Amino acid sequence: MSNKLAKPLAIVIGTGLIGSLPLSPLSAASPAFRINVLAGYSLAAGSSRLDTDKDGKVSKAEWKARGDQMFGEMDADRDGAISQDEWDAWHSGKEGACGVDKRGTRIVSKLDTDKDGQISRAEWNAHTEASFDGKDIDHDGFID
Repeated sequence: MSNKLAKPLAIVIGTGLIGSLPLSPLSAASPAFRINVLAGYSLAAGSSRLDTDKDGKVSKAEWKARGDQMFGEMDADRDGAISQDEWDAWHSGKEGACGVDKRGTRIVSKLDTDKDGQISRAEWNAHTEASFDGKDIDHDGFID
């Protein structure tokens, strides 16, 4: 093999091997662990706005405050519930943003536990709490 080909080939192979090292343990981990690792990455990479007291972690109170804010933003008619139309309106234009996708109908029906076609404040609060608990890896009351 000529030196002209060997050097670039070695760089490509080496880069591929080195680049895959950090992901190997993550791919073998349980799905819950992967979600929490990625949630931690999200906190470090751009969700610091949730950390209102700037202590480097998100408390349950901070998480709930953001959830309350989101509910208020989505409940456009202020009737205490989020309809499918309100969900769609709030999420329009946000597809592709971190954590936002086109699963709105599925999510609304999943959160609507009493199947009345909308997400009540109680249903939203239950989701917000369960979401926090799923991201609080060590169950210390913080996402860090």
